[in-house]
Amino acid sequence: MNEKDFLKILGKTDSKYIEEASPTLKPRKKRTHIVWLSAAACIGSVIITAVAFHTGIFYKPSDGNIYTQKPSVGTHESNKTNSNTDKTDTKPNKDTDKIPEQSAKWPIKRVPAESSAEKVPVPKWEDLTLAQKYPTVQINDMEFSGQNAKLTKQTVGRELADVTATGFIGEAEKKADATAYAVIGIDERCAAAIKFDGSEEYYVYINSYYLPSTLGEFTDALSLEENIEFGAASYSYFENGAYKNIEFNDLDDSVIWDMLLSDRDAKSIDNYDSHDFTAEMTVGVSIPLLGYENIALSVTEDGYLITNILNTGKAFFIGKEKTEKFTDYVIDNCTGYEIVYVSDGEEIPE
Repeated sequence: MNEKDFLKILGKTDSKYIEEASPTLKPRKKRTHIVWLSAAACIGSVIITAVAFHTGIFYKPSDGNIYTQKPSVGTHESNKTNSNTDKTDTKPNKDTDKIPEQSAKWPIKRVPAESSAEKVPVPKWEDLTLAQKYPTVQINDMEFSGQNAKLTKQTVGRELADVTATGFIGEAEKKADATAYAVIGIDERCAAAIKFDGSEEYYVYINSYYLPSTLGEFTDALSLEENIEFGAASYSYFENGAYKNIEFNDLDDSVIWDMLLSDRDAKSIDNYDSHDFTAEMTVGVSIPLLGYENIALSVTEDGYLITNILNTGKAFFIGKEKTEKFTDYVIDNCTGYEIVYVSDGEEIPE
């Protein structure tokens, strides 16, 4: 039995994640879902950041480009049990099959867990950026939400419209006049640059409701070939009463494009919320132009490519053969590390 067969046995037993950022808690069974990040909540971004670090949804690089947190793939409680009754040689029978010891299979990378004790004060209105104060604008009957990320003037295109950005202090609505511009290389339905009156800065605003019809349309709308950056891949499985997280840090970008993003005709689904997507393998992705850092591009066991780019879940059916081939390739060809989180004050061996 090679390492691919072993991991697939374990991985298909249960693909749910636990909250790695809270290692002192008793592990809870999780089901992995794409996080829906609300850009409209920018006014509380500092608070959200504190919570995000506590729950481990950020994916932060450590030394040697090995990632110490998973990409922004959230975990959602589920009481569902595995209904599979197929007893093939790739799905071990827990009563008869013996899972081999794997303690030395992956080198262990110990990293510090983010502390949950630090308290971040609620920011004052005057301390917020303009995008945090006024996180919502309407452009040509489409709602855009502030990313609190800035654009250089060289990335700003043609003028689109004069707009009024809105925000709230408590229940009191606040408004500010601004001008919306296109972002060069980005479809105007997806994102815009907002320049507030009296300011020389351009902020990124995202249309979270944009839904492409195909993967090719999505790729073109965001000029992903020029704008996307790929990080480490992450794979989790259940062993000896605990969840193990393996991260692979040398995945070549061309493999992702060839295996996952080449089917331009792959159809998107328009009812993402009605599906119970479970990520089998996740790649961290960044789009610096739009203010995204280490969010998620994942494959599911049933053939879907899923992502939370543009803040809402999107899924494209690329086929089980392709998603399984990608998972197999990463396990067979990339360098894996078992990520172990250590508490504050616990020594991290060299």
